[in-house]
Amino acid sequence: MLERRIALLRDRLDRAVLVDEDAASDVVGVGTRVEIEDERGERMLVEISSVDGVSPESPVGRALLGRKVGDDVDIEAPSGPWRARILSISR
Repeated sequence: MLERRIALLRDRLDRAVLVDEDAASDVVGVGTRVEIEDERGERMLVEISSVDGVSPESPVGRALLGRKVGDDVDIEAPSGPWRARILSISR
């Protein structure tokens, strides 16, 4: 079991991506917090992170990456597609 755990941790380190904290936050990227509003006017704050937030590989993460404030995004979720507007981006 310990060898499996070591292999898992080594794999995570090999795939890790260094996030530049000083980078401009006008574009959604890994490590950013994004406030979005859905079609019904409900607001949601999401953090793009593989650890404690929305995974960049998830439907929401893929839809938001590279977008800017004011962009409308179409999210292809398993429960059905929905649309959201990006209200703010922060680190």
